[in-house]
Amino acid sequence: MEKLNLEDAMSQSVRDAKQNEIPIVAHRKNRHEWLITMRAIDWFTIFREFEAGTDLKLRYQGWLANQEVKEREIVNAEGTD
Repeated sequence: MEKLNLEDAMSQSVRDAKQNEIPIVAHRKNRHEWLITMRAIDWFTIFREFEAGTDLKLRYQGWLANQEVKEREIVNAEGTD
């Protein structure tokens, strides 16, 4: 059985990555789940993008909820005429 040297594998991944690709090493032991190793700076970049997208989604959902409240107020105001 061959033992994986993560540092060497990561160095190769960095060398082989094309521009704008994030170098990763996907690895697993026999009959175990796959694991991904990546540089911390790349992980934090992905995480920041995820958080920004989540924040935008929450803001959009808040905006939608606000629009629904406004529509109900308009319908209620028209019904009292």
